[in-house]
Amino acid sequence: MPKHTIKVNGELIDCAYNQDLSLLGQLEQVGYRIPRGCGIGCCGVCKLRLSKGQVVMDHKGGISDQDIEQGYILPCCSYPTEDIEILV
Repeated sequence: MPKHTIKVNGELIDCAYNQDLSLLGQLEQVGYRIPRGCGIGCCGVCKLRLSKGQVVMDHKGGISDQDIEQGYILPCCSYPTEDIEILV
């Protein structure tokens, strides 16, 4: 299974690519507590800025096109496909 690195506030976290575990789930597994609401991309409570890398995001309307253009993602419905960097 491919691996990727998540850089969070300067800390590197190694993760295996897992289609069943969202970025939010991966962060929670290593102790980060991100504000959350619905968990499926409807509410936008968990919105974070992606400063590097790419994710696949399958949201349900909880984020605007403008936010996406500015680099924001909803980690509850995002899956890293390569090394990424975010600020929490």
